[in-house]
Amino acid sequence: MPILHPTYEAVLYYSGSIVTTVFRNIIYEQMFTRDLSENIQKKSNWTAGQFGQIAWEAYGAAFRRMTIFQQISVAKLSHGLWNTGAQKQLYGQDPDGLCPVCNQELETVNHIVQCNHHTATSLRQQLIEDISDELCLLGTPGAAVRSFIAGITWWLLHSENPCPTAPGFGSILSVEVWSTAAYAEQTSLGWGQAFFGRISKLWGDIFLKDNKSTSTKAHTGWTKGVIKCLWDASFRIWTHRNEALHGKTITEQAQIKETALHNNIQEAYEMHRANPTIIGASAQHLFDKSMETLLQKQRQYKLCWLRSVSVAIKHQQCETDKLRKQAARFFGTKCPPQETTSSPQRTSNPSTLSPKQDRRLPTEDISSPHSYNLRSNRRRACLSAEESDGYVIPPAMFDDTSESSYSWSGQLDVRLQCDSNITPTELQALADDDGYWTRLSQKYRK
Repeated sequence: MPILHPTYEAVLYYSGSIVTTVFRNIIYEQMFTRDLSENIQKKSNWTAGQFGQIAWEAYGAAFRRMTIFQQISVAKLSHGLWNTGAQKQLYGQDPDGLCPVCNQELETVNHIVQCNHHTATSLRQQLIEDISDELCLLGTPGAAVRSFIAGITWWLLHSENPCPTAPGFGSILSVEVWSTAAYAEQTSLGWGQAFFGRISKLWGDIFLKDNKSTSTKAHTGWTKGVIKCLWDASFRIWTHRNEALHGKTITEQAQIKETALHNNIQEAYEMHRANPTIIGASAQHLFDKSMETLLQKQRQYKLCWLRSVSVAIKHQQCETDKLRKQAARFFGTKCPPQETTSSPQRTSNPSTLSPKQDRRLPTEDISSPHSYNLRSNRRRACLSAEESDGYVIPPAMFDDTSESSYSWSGQLDVRLQCDSNITPTELQALADDDGYWTRLSQKYRK
């Protein structure tokens, strides 16, 4: 540890020396480089050795020369975060997720740059020619240009076939040997990664060896130019895809938006026609007008109508869910049928049930009048608690020969008290109470 100056309050050390500038870059590098590199290796199926073969220094130099908006686009491109149909399907924004150019396959990042539609194929062929011209302008050796273009062409146009060998394979020329080695290493890394800017360091080494130079700055400068050229080609493919999805001109964009709006309105009318209860009674006026009349309105009016319908549907769903929860708390959970018993069972008064005791739901339709026809079922014993709406009714209740005074209050069965004769003393007491019948007649007269 070196001796600090007495006036220093804090000092940043890096690789055994004091850092006086670019604090932010060094701190960010120490905090995020390891996690970021592990994430890239995992997503790209690379080893740590393969990760070190990429020209990251030139990649960073090209990245820093862009605006903040371009950097965001490059970051999404490099990490496969384009808002493709597959991503929309994953988050429920698009049930199909088809490519807007061909409308046949699921749209992924690789599909966007490999779509077989004739317009996409023509664009990629033009991009390959532009990349070849740009490599020549950068002073790239001819053998390196042929090898690089061969790999890019295979990945963009013929990726369904096995990767071919390098054009200079088997040659004893130095530049051909270097180009073949770079081609093989890039093939192991992935030509798709090269198209997204992650190219091997060996391509820059070919440029230095051919120019008999050892300048690291020249290596970084040439590689940075190639990476920017590849990013421009990727963005042109993404722009072509967006034009197919959203329209190329202002008129086409407005027409596509209007068509999508009309489709949403038609879907809303079809939902209401199939089930009018998707919205409450207070919002039924939204569908008083015919769909043809609504489609003739201005765009702002139709957008407001759609928002109102969406809010009404969500409100009705919330109210329905609330009522379902209340019904579940009141009726309880459905219990399995109980075994039939031949002996009478005791039951509790419904008003004295414990709060923790659940009511049992009947398995049959209890709203039918036949379910309450006890006379037709009086000879049949209750098979389960569900037949009595949650309360077990003993078979003895429906037995005419039973001398029972079954009580719904939950008391035990007692014998009928009329089996014994009334004593003369009891008859005399009833006869002497003249006011009893008078009070009873007044009660019913009221």
